[in-house]
Amino acid sequence: MTISTDSLKPSKPLDTLLAASLRDMRIHARLSQTALAARLRRPTSFVGKYENGYRKLDIIEFLAVANAIGFDPGNFLADLSNGEQPSNANVRPTPPAPGATAGAAA
Repeated sequence: MTISTDSLKPSKPLDTLLAASLRDMRIHARLSQTALAARLRRPTSFVGKYENGYRKLDIIEFLAVANAIGFDPGNFLADLSNGEQPSNANVRPTPPAPGATAGAAA
């Protein structure tokens, strides 16, 4: 008897979905890569590398990113494990800095 696992596979590979979802969460929170990196006390390249799939996050790093962006990591992982784009509905948007220009979150 052969069991098909096709229905268990997400439409996107999980690592690609994770990276894109974390980027979406950051942008929804109105944080630039530089601002998020500062909150994490890491270089800006750290954020760019995991968002572009060049670096994987361990669980401790993921929790730090979730806290710095302001989303519930449990809900995020539940959506992700179902192959769904995690909802950014509960992300706490960061107010723009005084004098900041629009579009600085990219």
